[in-house]
This record gives sequence, structure tokens and C-alpha cells, in this order.
Amino acid sequence: MRRELPIRRWYSILHPRPCAVICSGTSKEHSCMPASWIMPVSRNPPYVAVAIAPDRYTYELIKKYKDFSVNILELKDVKKLHFMGSVSGKELPDKIEKAGLSICNPYAIKSITLCESVATAECTLEKVVPCGDHDIFVGRVVKVYGMEYFIKLPDIEKYESILHIGMNYYTTTIKKKIVV
Repeated sequence: MRRELPIRRWYSILHPRPCAVICSGTSKEHSCMPASWIMPVSRNPPYVAVAIAPDRYTYELIKKYKDFSVNILELKDVKKLHFMGSVSGKELPDKIEKAGLSICNPYAIKSITLCESVATAECTLEKVVPCGDHDIFVGRVVKVYGMEYFIKLPDIEKYESILHIGMNYYTTTIKKKIVV
């Protein structure tokens, strides 16, 4: 039976959602944060949009460096991903290392990437759209790379994605492709 839900948690009806790690900044000054409020918004030109609250250190760094990376981790790294969302890079500058992850140099932008990512998109900042308590960062994808099982459709037999349900809850795919 359907019933009215609390409006303050309206967005939970859109979950579970894929969770990526957004990184910005150089090897000397950087931060990463998990984000499930992310989506492709254009194939040509290739744009991605991610909603980030202004109080996040990653928000500050994207504004400063004008670029960011979108990093996709596997389910085995879910605790590392969650840790990075529970501490600020401003207060814990080495949070990436403390999470058990490592920094890789980018190919086409200034901002760092994560070496453990199974897929990465490097993006330059196109625009920032204010939207309530978050701003939407629109990035132009300038370089993308990853494991070969991402070439066409992601091979769910080889890759278990991290899906965010809400708060500190996650799930993954059912490892079954349904063709209709």
C-alpha cells in the first residue's frame, strides 16, 4: 500500500544510485568525495553533472582548479569510498592514503585521479549551476580510460558496481543481465 513519505527525504525514491569518487586538486593540495548525485547530461559534447554542497572541500577545489576527475571503484573498495565521505580533506589532508587508496597523475587535467579506479573520466569545469543547498558542476569529459570490460556495456560478470542506497548503506548489481 502506498503512503505519503517525508518530503525532507524525497530523493531516496531515486536510490540506489551509482556512486563515483570525485577528486580535485593537485598532488600537494587535493581532496576526494563520494557522490551518487551524478549523471551524464550530454554525449556530444561529452558532459557529466555532479551535485556538490558548498561546504565540501572538494567543491572549493573544483572552483579553484577548474577541473575534476570522476573515479569508479569496485565493490571491494566500498569501505574506502565511504571513509572518504565521512572525513574532510581539509581536516585530514592525507585521507586518500588513510582510506587505503593512492593518487595517480592525470593525463589531460591538473586534478588527481585514483590509481585503484576501474574507470576514470577527467573533466574540465564548464559551468556551475546553483540549485538550492547544492550546486551542479557540469564538466566536459576530456579523457576517459578504464578496464576493457567498460568498452561497450559494463560486464557485470567482471565488475561489481557500488550503488548507494542512502546514509552508510550500499548495494551492488544482481550480476544478471536482463535483455528486453
